[in-house]
Amino acid sequence: MKKVNAYWKTIAIIFIILFVLLGTIIGTFLFIGLNISDNQNYCAIEICKNVEDSMAYYYNENDQTCTCINEQGETILQTYLGSIS
Repeated sequence: MKKVNAYWKTIAIIFIILFVLLGTIIGTFLFIGLNISDNQNYCAIEICKNVEDSMAYYYNENDQTCTCINEQGETILQTYLGSIS
């Protein structure tokens, strides 16, 4: 009977550790995703909206750069957004 209690406690501790790790990983991914979304919104609304002849924008999340593009596909403006986050 005592062996069953020992196994139960071990399994409970393992599940608690797994849930804490899972929560930490999900929280980290949410934080990173929301940060990228904020920079992308800033690129579209604050930077490229005010540039004349800007028809599209591209936010590169690896370089953290915002690029405003005209109708011909030429780069009009490119700005580094790494300091915003």
